[in-house]
Amino acid sequence: MKIKLFGDKNNPAIVLIHGMFCDYNSVMHFAKYLQDDFFLILPTLDGHYPDSKDYTTASKQGRILTVALEKMELDKIAMIHGTSIGAVVALEMAKVCHIPVDNYFFDAGSFYRFTGAVKKFTYNRLLKFSNNLKNSTVDEVMHEKFVNWFCGDNPENYADIIRIATNTLSFMTENTIKNAAESCYNCHLPSIEDEITEKFLFHFSYREPAHKCKKRLESKYPLARFSGYQGKNYCGFQMNEPEKYAEYLKNIIKSS
Repeated sequence: MKIKLFGDKNNPAIVLIHGMFCDYNSVMHFAKYLQDDFFLILPTLDGHYPDSKDYTTASKQGRILTVALEKMELDKIAMIHGTSIGAVVALEMAKVCHIPVDNYFFDAGSFYRFTGAVKKFTYNRLLKFSNNLKNSTVDEVMHEKFVNWFCGDNPENYADIIRIATNTLSFMTENTIKNAAESCYNCHLPSIEDEITEKFLFHFSYREPAHKCKKRLESKYPLARFSGYQGKNYCGFQMNEPEKYAEYLKNIIKSS
């Protein structure tokens, strides 16, 4: 795992964990609006940068990142934020992090628990999609049916993320892709103390499939909070209105 640091260490700390097929750059579209007020900690997960070890499990990534944070001797963390697979890693961190954390924000987390044929189908679809990205230019990818469905009404807002993904997939191993899919599609929800789950906020755009995990999350974490964003697809709020999204995160931190 690699970690990039931005901002003044004397400011409140925020951890921003990227999504699948990406790296720390994929959160910069909204992180840049947080940099003046916060100390930003931006990891890149194993398997998502050249010459890295393979990504194995969200649990292992959560432990590795937690140890790195503890070595920074932080008194407190204002927010641990995860997108997509980063949200699954952030959830695992809630189980093991000994540093006080004011807020956990999970955006578009794929907290599915598929089995059998459904699990096989979703993995094969993800592998096919990743191979298409790997062997295509950004312009070609932007016209794919799956990408158009994924991006919704404003595909141009996703161009930078697609560009990052095509680059990352050029060195990503099939084992990393398989294990990442396992994290998202066979996700075990860890048991976590109520006083911590009270700090959870799960955020979904209602046109992205991941919001279907909501009932499962509500059952497991009844004290958690939920928020939604109407009319947009994957990570619709942060991708389409990054500055407003950053203000939304700031307000959550201030209110806590």
